[in-house]
Amino acid sequence: ASRADSRSRHNRLKRTMITFRMKSRVQTKRKMPAGLMQEKKRTLARAKKLVQILRRKLAMRQLTKVLKERVKKRENAFQSRPFAQSAYEVNVNATTIGGLNVTGAVYAWSENPLRVGSVDGAAIGKSTGKCTLLPGEQMWMCSGIFKISNQDTITTMGLSPNNQERGSLAVTGGTGCYQNANGTIYITSQGETSESFLLEYQASNADEACSIQDLVGEGLSEANVGGKTIGDYETVGSKDLWAGNILTDSSGAQIGLSYGDCTLLPGVAAFMCIGEWALDSGDIVTYAGYSPNSMNPGHIAVTGGTGCYAGASGTLLLKAANEEYSSYDWNYQPKPEAETCFSLVDTLGGHLIYESSSGSIVIGDYETPGSMDIWFNNSMYTGSHDGALLEGMYSLGECTLLANATEFMCTEQFVLNATDGSSIVAAGFSPNSFEDGTMAISGTGCFTGIKGGLTITAQSIEEDYDYFSYEVKSTNEKEDASGVDAGEETDSSKGEEAGSNTEEEISNETVDKSTEGESEKEGECIPIETLCPVCI
Repeated sequence: ASRADSRSRHNRLKRTMITFRMKSRVQTKRKMPAGLMQEKKRTLARAKKLVQILRRKLAMRQLTKVLKERVKKRENAFQSRPFAQSAYEVNVNATTIGGLNVTGAVYAWSENPLRVGSVDGAAIGKSTGKCTLLPGEQMWMCSGIFKISNQDTITTMGLSPNNQERGSLAVTGGTGCYQNANGTIYITSQGETSESFLLEYQASNADEACSIQDLVGEGLSEANVGGKTIGDYETVGSKDLWAGNILTDSSGAQIGLSYGDCTLLPGVAAFMCIGEWALDSGDIVTYAGYSPNSMNPGHIAVTGGTGCYAGASGTLLLKAANEEYSSYDWNYQPKPEAETCFSLVDTLGGHLIYESSSGSIVIGDYETPGSMDIWFNNSMYTGSHDGALLEGMYSLGECTLLANATEFMCTEQFVLNATDGSSIVAAGFSPNSFEDGTMAISGTGCFTGIKGGLTITAQSIEEDYDYFSYEVKSTNEKEDASGVDAGEETDSSKGEEAGSNTEEEISNETVDKSTEGESEKEGECIPIETLCPVCI
């Protein structure tokens, strides 16, 4: 009974306290001024809105994190998953001059069909190019061109293993709608006798572009530990080849290896060279240009690269460090001030430029694959073969006759201002006839960062191939060019420029097997991904 009474009193007290609190709240509410109540409502409304904003931000952060993880998985899948669709180059028009295990041997091919998905897939273009076997017989130094249509081509440069391992080629540009193309094309030989080649494309996935100027810094040194000369330094057509030369920075730290192929030109005053830096980071940098056969520096154009160096450009100075040629020095040359430069389009565009072949020598003939047409100090004229001489401008280069003896693969340099090293470096094909060829361009000096295309046509005046005419078809040159180094500008904007060429999607229905390599519509730009797309 005592406990029951205690509980009863406790319950009565609890009810009394609750009633008192409720009355107090009502009284307080009744006594609260109207203005204070409105302010309290506004405060609560602002608090609710703030909570909603915070919830949205949190949701966006979570979504961003998920998307980044998906992108990362997609990038990692490039190495671990098969490609959704690839391109195959059917190796039907190739020849080897020398042997597959002889340093200096040349592997040349002409108009190999490009097919999508399989060796029997839809025709999308043709492939032309050449490779030189480097010392050690492990790597070929290659330059090639994919002909998607008569106007649209894609140029490549890089190393291909002398086995069935996968090699990587830098997309160095192109012509027509591919003039700003970049990225990496992986190439893998198929079959014991290389009946075909698998081509796989990857756009640059680097978070930031890398600077050639930062890479070179205060200068690089190349130790000539893998060099070999085929011939000598006094015989036109001799080859200077190297594989695995050690690249070190100004502190002496190794940053990569160097590979390359140089041909001694008439007059034995200079070599025409192409090469690659295989950096320890996994990226590559490709280059082309002339190197004097002396202690003087030569001006080399950075033609492209892979990874964060995709689309890279710049001017490099190459100089022998000693008379024994046991090492070489590389330095970076900034772009000259705009006031000292001139427009390529204004100077060479709008009319034909004629190049005399008076300084040319043919090693071999025009019927044997592997024969070379090499030249140095060819004069240049405007308008016609007997037009106004372009003072101080000349051309030098090297062309190799390819399989079937129907066309040459060429690398040449137009020196437009020897004082500041301004020049145009062109790479592409030239028919062994009087038909038009197509070449993609890069530049040095004032033309650092320039990309575009030109046509080349042999002209007969008195004898075969007395002159060659060139016409600038398109460039990315800006009329309001400033003194800003175009190489840095190209590095930073490569994604925007190349994106239009690489992010479009088309179906296989737009490719017609009967066209044998030409797009269905004249001028239609077939995305590189259709050639060799990445699995997405």
